[in-house]
Amino acid sequence: MSKYLIAVDSGHGMQTAGKRTPAIPKVWFGKKKGSIIHEKEFNKPTAEFLIEALKRCGFDTINVSPGTVDISLKERYTKANNVNADIFVSKHYNSQDNKWGDENGIETIISQYASDKTKRLAKLVQKELVKAHKRRDRGVKTDIESSGFNIAVLRNTKMPAILTESGFMDNLEEAKTMLDPAFQKKDAEATCVAICKYFNVKYVKPL
Repeated sequence: MSKYLIAVDSGHGMQTAGKRTPAIPKVWFGKKKGSIIHEKEFNKPTAEFLIEALKRCGFDTINVSPGTVDISLKERYTKANNVNADIFVSKHYNSQDNKWGDENGIETIISQYASDKTKRLAKLVQKELVKAHKRRDRGVKTDIESSGFNIAVLRNTKMPAILTESGFMDNLEEAKTMLDPAFQKKDAEATCVAICKYFNVKYVKPL
C-alpha cells in the first residue's frame, strides 16, 4: 500500500444543468454539428487518466465520482474524508455565460479558507497545466474570487483540496479539445507531475 492516497473527482453529471457547451458549429471528434459537449465528457476520462498516471507513480487512489450521474457534493467530500485521503483533486472545464465568447485560459481554484499546503499544491498544479497546454495563466483563485460562492468539495474536505479548470467550454478553440484524448491525457499527466512534486515522489513517465 502506498504512503499516499489521492481522492480524484470528475464533478457534475451528464445531465447537470448548464454544464455543457453551446451548440457546436462543426463535427468534432464524432460529435455532429449542432450537438453539445457535456463537461463530464472531459472531466470523466481526464480523471480516469489521472488515476492511471497516479497509480503508475505508486499512489493509491479513490474515485469519488465514478460513472456519469451527478454524485452529490456531500457524498464526494465525505468519501474522501472517510478514507483519510491525503489530497483531493477535482477536474473541471470552465464557462463564462454558456454562449460562444472569448474568455479563455486555465485556473486552479481553492477554498477561501485554504491552508498553506493547499496553496502550494494549487500553485504546482497550475504551473504544470499552463506549461502543458500553453494556455493563458489565469492563476490560482479562491472560490469566492472565482464564482462568489464557497465550493463544498473545497471547504468541507479535511485534506488539501483543489479544483482545476483546464479551459472554457464556451470558447470555440478551447472547447475543441474537450473530447481530444491526447489533450485529456496531457492534462492528467501534468496534474500527476505536480502531485509528484508536491509529495517529493518520482514521476514515472508512461510507456
